[in-house]
Amino acid sequence: MDFNNYEDVLSSLKSKTRLPFYWIEGDEPYFIDKVSEFAAEHILTPAEKDFNLHVLYGKDTNWNEIILKFKQYPAFAENQVIIVKEAQALDLSKDTLEEYLKSPNMQTICIVAYKYKKLDGRSKLLKLIKDKFGLFTTKKLYENNLAPFIKKLAKEKNIQIDDDAIQIIINYIGNDLTTIHNEINKILINLTPNQTINANLVYQYMGLHREFNIFELQNALFKKELDKLFLIVDYFKNNPKSGPLILIISTLYNAFSKLLIIDQYSKLSSKELASKLNMHEYIVKDYILGYKNYTPSINLYKVFLILHQYNLKMLGINNIKVNEDELLKEMMCKILIY
Repeated sequence: MDFNNYEDVLSSLKSKTRLPFYWIEGDEPYFIDKVSEFAAEHILTPAEKDFNLHVLYGKDTNWNEIILKFKQYPAFAENQVIIVKEAQALDLSKDTLEEYLKSPNMQTICIVAYKYKKLDGRSKLLKLIKDKFGLFTTKKLYENNLAPFIKKLAKEKNIQIDDDAIQIIINYIGNDLTTIHNEINKILINLTPNQTINANLVYQYMGLHREFNIFELQNALFKKELDKLFLIVDYFKNNPKSGPLILIISTLYNAFSKLLIIDQYSKLSSKELASKLNMHEYIVKDYILGYKNYTPSINLYKVFLILHQYNLKMLGINNIKVNEDELLKEMMCKILIY
């Protein structure tokens, strides 16, 4: 069985007809960890876990030892649960696992966490898992899927989060789902009953300055507010952890990419553009202003070239011993020309 999302995997693990073997692979460790955590917490009762929950690590074992565990029978319980973490460290060149899966122990529920890799699509092992067991291949979320993910995460935790807060989290963290989850948990600890997570709480508990942050730098650049822009640049010079150049470049690349989308759909209303960009209508107004300040579109491409050049300089290519704060100021001056 090939699962489409991790909720389907969890539903399968909850059911009485759960499978004896699940292979969880791919690029997004958050979903792999969520499946492993659920299996560890919800299949066995607390009393059963003492003798029947086993967590193994690929770097510390091999398939022969793991399969010996698979073949054991549970103690005083209907099932045992075995979670194999870091399975990407295990050698799959032999047919040991494949042979076991031809006649598995139906009282063992196994979850294999195969992070950052995928099985060869042509392999017999993959075909066997798809045909008789559970396969879930995780993928990194695209940016337009992050806001729905954060809203869903907040709903699962029975809290409200507004669009401003979501946008700031996305701007600062990107698609690192584990960090997003951890930061929301950090804010949740400090919430009062019925309090909504807003921009101020995100700034406070994520350690961001309300006026001097990358989001405000981007807006000042869009609006070409020179005084504010260089105040923020100077703040970053004195507080380098608040605005690392690599994060600024990636944030601006994403922001100017949205301006290209606006160029493509320039005849749409702000409401329609907000839908295209998957953001709140009042936030998209800043992007529309940025678009107007950097048209024609050839200027946007010139900005991308500048960002690329300074990304290389940050990596030490074509850079004659210039530090990050000087590179940032220089990059801002060049972008403002257009």
